[in-house]
Formats: sequence, structure tokens, C-alpha cells
Amino acid sequence: MKKFLILMLSAALLMAFFGCGSPKEDGKEEEAGPPEGTADFEKTVLTLPAPTEKPTAETGEKASQMFKFVGDDFTKISDARPGSFLEITYKENKNQGYACGEIGWVDKTKAGPVISGKEKTDKPKNQTVYIFREDLVLGTDNFTIHIFNSATLIDVTLNSAPPTYTPTPNPKATPGAKKIVVPPGCLLPGKGDLSKVDFTTITTAADSGTLVFYFDVVESHKNDGLLKFGPKSGDPYYHYGISKEGVVVTGNDGWCPADADGKVIYKISDIKTAITEAKKIASDGDFNKLEINFGATDEEKKADLLYIELIP
Repeated sequence: MKKFLILMLSAALLMAFFGCGSPKEDGKEEEAGPPEGTADFEKTVLTLPAPTEKPTAETGEKASQMFKFVGDDFTKISDARPGSFLEITYKENKNQGYACGEIGWVDKTKAGPVISGKEKTDKPKNQTVYIFREDLVLGTDNFTIHIFNSATLIDVTLNSAPPTYTPTPNPKATPGAKKIVVPPGCLLPGKGDLSKVDFTTITTAADSGTLVFYFDVVESHKNDGLLKFGPKSGDPYYHYGISKEGVVVTGNDGWCPADADGKVIYKISDIKTAITEAKKIASDGDFNKLEINFGATDEEKKADLLYIELIP
């Protein structure tokens, strides 16, 4: 019992600090709060620039709006010290529950963390995500938030770390490995799409590399059919498990259980093969996203995804 309590406490602290999930109540994952130890960070509420509408052909998404931060606001974001983060509040369109924004956008193939809606509902609520400065994708002289699928960007606050603050490395991180951002904001089963920059990082990595997912597999969590991972087309409804056009990477019917250390490991070579196969059967001939989906036979005991990294 003592060991169990220690494991549970450790998992909760990790999830709170790194914004990769939070404790669940009645089987439902709760929205993550701000990182631990950042209550005294200086808060700067940024003025939202007037949005610019962009065609789907340019962005790859429907009902796209670009919010471009320039000048002093861009400088504040780009010069923010390590550990600083953006606090972003938004609202999905009704009856969606899927991807609705990219935090940092340069072009159709280079964009930052993907945010998603909570659930399919006629009365969506505001939700907030916290994204570290080091995970943002910046342009040369601007920082642009891409909002799509008729979602609404409500406000953006920069939380600036003081000079005395030293970020604590994620204890899961392997020296020399590349961090892959866990998609924030999605409270449906699964975690949604990886960012465009992470897609490029993974698909251009050496075949000998591995992509590692870390879960909090403890006594109270089931480990049956834990993770599905595979390519996704531009259409939000067309992905593995729902459409015949999808291809999962590997595993028993696509599901991969974690090992005793809470890890699920994929070979980069297998991921590239899955993307190649998906392109062959896609009606639009294009698969440019990788999607995470995980769960368990008992949703109330579903594990949490803590961290993802690419090991060369």
C-alpha cells in the first residue's frame, strides 16, 4: 500500500508540473492547471490582433483564422526566459470535439502544438492550455496562432519566468533525445494530433530511431489495448479506427500495451512504413499528420500519457 501511494503521488506531481494531464474523476480526465512553482511569474495579457481569414488550400484546415503577434508582443514572447509559458483560452465550435487550433504557425508544414475541443456538445465551455516557450513555433518576426474549424480564441497571457527560475527537466527525458509535445487540450479518449514540426522531426529521423510514449501505469490502471498511433489525413473524420483509409503503425489490431516501465516503443522505420501505406489508400493521396489514441477496457482506470520523446 505504501509503494502504491508513493507511485500515485509521483504521477500526480509529474502531470501537474508538465501539463500532460491531471487526475481523473469518475473516469474523465480533467483539464490540466498551470505548471507547479510558477505562481509568482509575471503575467502579461497580450492584446489579440485582428484575425486574418485564410483559405483551406493555404492552411490545410477549414474556417482558418490567423492571429499574428508582431512588434513588442512578439519580442516579449521570443525573448521569454526558459520555463516561461503561454496561457491560452479558447472555445471550440459546437458539436466538434476535435482539433481546432495550432499554437505557432509559419506555413502549412511548420506549425506548433495542436489544441482540440473537449467533447461533442451544443454548449462548449472555455478551456485553457499552458504551452512552454520552448515548445512554440515562431516566425522570423511574428508569432501566429492558427484557429480553425470555427473555434474562438478568447485570450492569450504570457507568464514570464524570473531570472532566478530554473526549469526542472522532465524525469522521463533521455539525454540526447528530442522532446515531442503531448497534444494539449483534448479530453476525449486519446490525445489528438502531433504538431507539424514534430511530424517532420519524426518522419525525417533515422530509421534506427525509436519513438517512446511514457504512461503512468500503476496498480489502479488497466493496461489492455493502451495505445493506437498512426497517420491521419487532412479530413478530421478520416483516421484509423473510424475510416478504412487509416493505417495504424503496429501491434495487435493496432493496440500496443505498455511494458512494465509504462513505456510503448515504436520504431521510426515502422512509422514511415505506415505513412507510406496510408498514402496508397488515401482518397486525397495525402497523409501529413500523426494521431495518438489510447484507452483501456475500463475507461475509469485509463492510464495517463506523461511524456513522448524521439530517441536517435
